[in-house]
Amino acid sequence: AVVSTQSTGTEVCQTCAKTKNVCQTCILDLEYGLPVQVRDQALKLQDNIPRSDVNREYWQQNNEVAINKNGGAGGAGGKAPNEMLMKLARTTPYYKRNRPHVCSFWVKGECKRGEECPYRHDMPTDPTDPLAN
Repeated sequence: AVVSTQSTGTEVCQTCAKTKNVCQTCILDLEYGLPVQVRDQALKLQDNIPRSDVNREYWQQNNEVAINKNGGAGGAGGKAPNEMLMKLARTTPYYKRNRPHVCSFWVKGECKRGEECPYRHDMPTDPTDPLAN
């Protein structure tokens, strides 16, 4: 059994996440995979969420009604793609740390496990890796 040390939790409410088109847990833009601050700065978006508790609750209730009328679509949906954001968008995952290690036997041509091998069958690309020689 693998035990995960990463904690996942909700960072923003569902209404705010739908309004800003971001993930509730990682706060990344759902369309481009960018941090929301980068996206907002590139699009020159202003944060119009009220700061006081009463006004924030009123704003949230109004946005929930608007989101329900739109069939669950948030405020950022339906816009034409931004060229700069398309260039900044991530096409690969943030982390490679969860990938399995390179199979040292495969590098030598001696792996007998084949498809059942739990390690990667790729040549190391890092020249400092001892298996690259």
